[in-house]
Amino acid sequence: IKTYTKWHSIKEINDILRKNNLSILKTYGSRTIIPFELICRIPKINKIIRKVENKLAVSKLNRFSGYIIFVCKNRQE
Repeated sequence: IKTYTKWHSIKEINDILRKNNLSILKTYGSRTIIPFELICRIPKINKIIRKVENKLAVSKLNRFSGYIIFVCKNRQE
């Protein structure tokens, strides 16, 4: 398994994946609504943020996340 971390637009990522014969299986977002880490330490707010964050991570709004994770598969397999 190879892991890459770079800053690209979604269009650039699609182009890179296509050139490398990869297809996207799933897309996840991370840190969509968390403004800063300290807020996650407040007990009742943490539960609310965690629930909303988990729902947004797999929704179409994940494109607005701080990080986007692409799960890919080699097309030749």
